[in-house]
Amino acid sequence: METIQITTLEQVPAGLTRLFKELADLRVIIEDNAGNQTPVATSDGELLTRQQTAERLKISLPTLNELTKAGKIIGYRIGNRLRYKAAEVQQALTKIKTGGNYEKA
Repeated sequence: METIQITTLEQVPAGLTRLFKELADLRVIIEDNAGNQTPVATSDGELLTRQQTAERLKISLPTLNELTKAGKIIGYRIGNRLRYKAAEVQQALTKIKTGGNYEKA
């Protein structure tokens, strides 16, 4: 994407046309990627979709929703999408005491 420079009033219509075309192109790219359910790598680690998080925890989406509402698992909203940090999902698993031994969930 190039910078759109408008220095005179006569350049406004062409600049706006170019701007709207670039916005339309971006919209197509975003819509094409909207169904992409692959994890997104960030400097903080992997981001998981709701489906991936539920599968990783072997729970249903409604259960994941309840755990998120209760604050037991932290979700992050990106636009209108909800993502979970893989490290935090793993951290949310707690150890339970069974028969005198601690076991990892």
